[in-house]
Amino acid sequence: MKPMDAPFHSGNMRYAYQLHYHLGFRTRRRVPALRASARKEALHAILVSVCERSDYHILQAEVDDHWVRLLLSLKPADAPAKAVQTIKANVSRSMFEAFPEMEQEIGRRSLWSRGYYLRGVGDAPNRVVLEYVTRQKERHEVELRNSRHLAEFVHPDPDSFLDLRPFSHCVAEYNCHFVCCPVGHVGAIEQAHAAALIVYVRRIAQARRIELVRLAVLMDHVHCFAALQPHQSPEWLALTLMNNTSYWFRKNNPGVFKVWDVLGFWTCSAFLRTAGAATTNQVRNHLRSLSAD
Repeated sequence: MKPMDAPFHSGNMRYAYQLHYHLGFRTRRRVPALRASARKEALHAILVSVCERSDYHILQAEVDDHWVRLLLSLKPADAPAKAVQTIKANVSRSMFEAFPEMEQEIGRRSLWSRGYYLRGVGDAPNRVVLEYVTRQKERHEVELRNSRHLAEFVHPDPDSFLDLRPFSHCVAEYNCHFVCCPVGHVGAIEQAHAAALIVYVRRIAQARRIELVRLAVLMDHVHCFAALQPHQSPEWLALTLMNNTSYWFRKNNPGVFKVWDVLGFWTCSAFLRTAGAATTNQVRNHLRSLSAD
């Protein structure tokens, strides 16, 4: 069996998720092509239409003379880079159809510059989520007394992922908290396997260019806080780790699969949420204040 042949794929996965993104992009050469109120109103309407067709949910939007800033809620399968590409391409085409004179103002039939800005946000900022993952031993062994903390990984420099980082044509701070549980939510992860599991997850993450910031392994669930690249979706993170570690457990603890009579080690559900330097409400209020000005 190959690592990626395990049974977890988008068709049979269920998620509890909160995936919010603060996005920003500018007109080409910062030409103030959106200065006219009619163009701003048209762009707002086009943004809503484009996002509805793609099943993106706009939480807040702000349009200025030469830039657009959005607070978006996306689905687990949506990579933010793809969402930006979809929005920019469709909005640009529709705006030139509505206002063909803009082509002369900008110098070509391309409304936006290539670059963009991306930040994941959520109900809690980065450091709160990191502290939550770090406290799993105290929370489950001392406070709740419902599980055992087996092993953990802590990146030697977590602060390097808590601010904007350069990527191809963008700067981004894109962090994701992921949680998965064994089938039946039982304590199927054994102490003897915990350290080796962390080594394997780190190897998979390195091969897939995932930056592990925190990893906590308990008897009945695993917490992962990872820094992703804009072209990677939260679902891709979940499936990559679940498929490969299910394969790893089949090799190292095959008895569990015989007892359960199942193909995969993990239940077909996961928790996903984005986090960043600011919360969703802080970004929403900031964009509202810009609109008021």
